[in-house]
Amino acid sequence: FISFFKVKTRYIGNGVDIKKFKAKKINFKKDSLNFCTICRVSRGKGLEDLIFNFKKILKSFPMSQLLIIGGPRNNEDKKYYNYLYHKYELKKFKKKIKFTGLTNNVSSYLNKNDVYIHPSKREGMPRSLIEAMSSGLICISSNVRGSRELIKNNINGFIYNNNDDLLKLMFKVFKLKNNQIKKISNKSSNFIKRNFNQQKYLGSQSEYVRMII
Repeated sequence: FISFFKVKTRYIGNGVDIKKFKAKKINFKKDSLNFCTICRVSRGKGLEDLIFNFKKILKSFPMSQLLIIGGPRNNEDKKYYNYLYHKYELKKFKKKIKFTGLTNNVSSYLNKNDVYIHPSKREGMPRSLIEAMSSGLICISSNVRGSRELIKNNINGFIYNNNDDLLKLMFKVFKLKNNQIKKISNKSSNFIKRNFNQQKYLGSQSEYVRMII
């Protein structure tokens, strides 16, 4: 519609507080890793793929953990949470698969984890993935719009196309050498610093507001 009428537009976008989501020192334990994701507990977020594959990881690396940072927001979400709880027998895995519930303390949870999984089925520009990359976690994401613009596969993270690929990548991170981990982590956090610094975006927004008024 805008293109048809040749209206001149400029997209400013958004960013994250890189001081709050500061890169942590990654120190992998080869026999166990802490996986996490950030999302509302609802359909379309890929949680079934993540939980299904993580339970397979536990068979080989029983000391690993999965933290789902988020929770249900409404009755429909609560029904879905109950569906997940019963289908995947989460009661048996309550020490290995945990939900934080809705929280404003995302950065502190990210700092306690090693690998971030973004299994969402659709996205715009995923802020949660930006936060995880800024924190220096090793990031694995589904091949969806937004994630493809953030992650360069095998350079600053990993992209997967299907459920089998996700499982392979979750096993792959256990085999990464320390220098590979450090390199990926640094490239990930530095990319966000250069391109998604919140202060930079706020400055651009202020500049264009002044131009309008």
